[in-house]
Amino acid sequence: MLYIRDLIRKKKNGEELTEDEIEFFISAYHKEEILREQAATLITLMHTKGLSEKEIAFLSTAIADSGEKLNLYELSNQIIDIHPIGGMDDKIVIMLLAIMSALEKPSVKLIGREIGIKDKLLEAKIHKLHEISKNELTQMIEQNKIWIFEEPENIAPVENKLYKLRNDIACNDDISIIAINLMSQKIALGFRNIIFDISYGEKAYIKNLRDAEKLARYLIKMGVNLNKKVKCLITKLEEPVGYYFGNILELKEALEGLNGNMALDVKELILEFGSNMMQMINVGKNIEQNKKEILKVIESKKAYYKLIELVLNGKKDINFVEAKHVVPIMSTIEGYIEKIDMSTIRTTAQYLKAIRHISDNEIDIGTGIKFCKKIGDKVEVGELLGYIYTNDETKVQEAVQNVKQAFKITNKKIKRKSRIIEVL
Repeated sequence: MLYIRDLIRKKKNGEELTEDEIEFFISAYHKEEILREQAATLITLMHTKGLSEKEIAFLSTAIADSGEKLNLYELSNQIIDIHPIGGMDDKIVIMLLAIMSALEKPSVKLIGREIGIKDKLLEAKIHKLHEISKNELTQMIEQNKIWIFEEPENIAPVENKLYKLRNDIACNDDISIIAINLMSQKIALGFRNIIFDISYGEKAYIKNLRDAEKLARYLIKMGVNLNKKVKCLITKLEEPVGYYFGNILELKEALEGLNGNMALDVKELILEFGSNMMQMINVGKNIEQNKKEILKVIESKKAYYKLIELVLNGKKDINFVEAKHVVPIMSTIEGYIEKIDMSTIRTTAQYLKAIRHISDNEIDIGTGIKFCKKIGDKVEVGELLGYIYTNDETKVQEAVQNVKQAFKITNKKIKRKSRIIEVL
């Protein structure tokens, strides 16, 4: 008979927990057969004493086993899951889906706890996965369209409870536990090809390059042990991706990008992620050649029409709702853009209701922020930094002030650097 106090005592002594003990803990916590305080104590000890590779593997599998399991790999070995960790915009994910579809590869996105992608898809048909038979699903994927599915609610359900618990006890920055959280979901869904964007920065979820590399190594090692192909692209988060922030504004930017008008940093992310995705599924082993193939489907407008097909769901026109007030943000300082604080930008976008803070918050379609300057750009006093898009005139002054403060301007020349730091 296993008891939670014995596991706590064992971990307190720095001992390794067995597979049976970890399965007992996860199952008992999920079924509320142990106290929340006991679970908090054990998680804290895992954080302070550390976890072995075996414990990490056992925890990932036990969390995955707490609910329903799928095996998407059986439908196609060319399905890739794109998972941003704290940085890459939803618009990049959407554009990559359209590009892969244009390359005649399965283009599937499962929406779970993400709340941004749904808002950007407008009229797109979002299918309920549990209502589709395996044969129907196979046929849909073979059509090489972009398919958006709602993740079943019962996928690794205990992970959500553990996430809230970790947050309450200040253990949500533990790299090994973050890796367990991520991989448990992939095990439950049956993905075999996974590409992670691990963004780091002062205001990001992952704070520094050391932790980003550590997380990447955990995920890659777990992938090897679980017979999954895993790639991690480490990116630095110092400014928004592209020139727009906000649901409909970002969708418009995605469409414009695939129609030939793409910001340099957007293009860099699209080519690097897309070419590595192609390599993972053995479409093209040469990364530079893969980039040329991606540019072809963009230049031919194939990817653009795939995204139009997704967004419109058979309709003829996109009816973009425009904000009533478009207000310029002028610089009061001369110099060079050193950084654009993402925390301030997100908070301002939430204030404008351009993005959600939590899933049940309302959004105001058409609102958001446009940026006219990026890192490295020279700016003069009185020159445009960007625009606020809002339907609420009372929010203009505060939003303008916040965005202005987000721009860090220096008198030293700043060299624009690649967002992509490493590919692992």
